[in-house]
Amino acid sequence: MGSAGLSRSRGDLERLAESIGIYHVHGQIFIHSTFDGIAKPKIVPTGDQARAFVEGMRAGTGSLEELLTTPFSELCKVKPEGLDAVRWLAEWLLENNPNKPKVAHADDERDSGEDGDEAGGGETALGDGPVVGMVATVESRLQE
Repeated sequence: MGSAGLSRSRGDLERLAESIGIYHVHGQIFIHSTFDGIAKPKIVPTGDQARAFVEGMRAGTGSLEELLTTPFSELCKVKPEGLDAVRWLAEWLLENNPNKPKVAHADDERDSGEDGDEAGGGETALGDGPVVGMVATVESRLQE
């Protein structure tokens, strides 16, 4: 309440009560205040809404669903436990982000090994997109 500039006085509590509304979003009921400083409800899609969101989200030239199929398959092979699974997925997404393609410089191609691996350190990341936002969210929640 303090961040909204309200105290526990009768007048402020009455203003708070008047600012509250009940909203229906995607079949869910939310209570929301119009005062700035009072956290808005986080609407998390479920069921068909979540499916439609994932199918509609673009990641590079494909969909988010197409992007996540490979790392989830690899994750099942590696089988990390607990938060290690989340870290593994976050690292995979950072390394394979289609919105940040890696570009090898001409100097690095000469320095690459005989097995065809790219030399490290000479890659430049380009672009930005929803995968970076997802990974940043995961990383911030891991640090909490």
